[in-house]
Amino acid sequence: MLPLGEPPFPAVVLVHGSGADSAVDTYFMPYLFAAHGIATLVYDKRGTGGSTGTYNQNFYLLSDDTVAAAEWLRDRPEIDPNLVHLAGYSQGGWIAPLAASKSDAINSLLINYGPMVPITEEDRWGYRYVLQQKGFGDDALAEADRINEVLSLIFDHSEDRWDELGVLLDEAEGTDWFKTVTGSDSMLGFVGETKMPMWMARLYYKWMTRGDEVFVDRLYDPFPVVAKLDNPSLWIFGDQDSSIPSADSIDKLEILRQQGRPIDVEIFPRAEHGILLFEGDDPFDRRYLGYAPGYLDLQVSWLRQQSGLTP
Repeated sequence: MLPLGEPPFPAVVLVHGSGADSAVDTYFMPYLFAAHGIATLVYDKRGTGGSTGTYNQNFYLLSDDTVAAAEWLRDRPEIDPNLVHLAGYSQGGWIAPLAASKSDAINSLLINYGPMVPITEEDRWGYRYVLQQKGFGDDALAEADRINEVLSLIFDHSEDRWDELGVLLDEAEGTDWFKTVTGSDSMLGFVGETKMPMWMARLYYKWMTRGDEVFVDRLYDPFPVVAKLDNPSLWIFGDQDSSIPSADSIDKLEILRQQGRPIDVEIFPRAEHGILLFEGDDPFDRRYLGYAPGYLDLQVSWLRQQSGLTP
């Protein structure tokens, strides 16, 4: 999507979230950014929309695709090759920095509600957040963590701990804290909600881990990757995000800021994942009201600033 005016233009590549929808068909940001002088490339990630390949959440493969997109864009005659940025959204907050570590084509990074922790910690936040919102304390969190640790040993380390998992689930069944985390945005929430018997869960696990290509690396840690980047970056968070641990991510970014990394952070109060405002105190029953005021303007103004354009 090109702006009006005379090329060459600064440009941004949009780095997708985890969904399987077509980004080409559904993303509105190309129109927003192009209307403000920033050429925008949006593409369907592998296995979605018009793209071939198999849908996955393998950050190493997906970041290679992002690098290919950025380097293709840099060589376009309409584009200023020195002003190609990445804008990552949600899962794209893992992928964009990894792509920047692999290529010199990328000028800066705009990260929107992207985690600075491994998937295992992002997943754990799903039930941590719900327990906090419902007023449970450290004892309940410790019980949830016991089960989650065994789940991680099974799924992340291929240990045969299924019998132990069954015992822990039987002990937790019917407790208030377990009812609370059931259905939360976490592996534990899924296990609590599913009606799948244990023997079927084992078969499902074997089916999910079949083949040579890793579907997702839940242990991938973005911190050492971001720590080595010299690209200027802006990280945008909502302080009521139920999907990612914003406070934990901000703490890690602050460590890198203190070490001299060119990192800026903006926090929107009372904003959920997606920087959406909402009504309702129940994390399972919220009415979303739209983007927090100033969020879209912030993205535009920062990209223009990084591109040497007037505010």
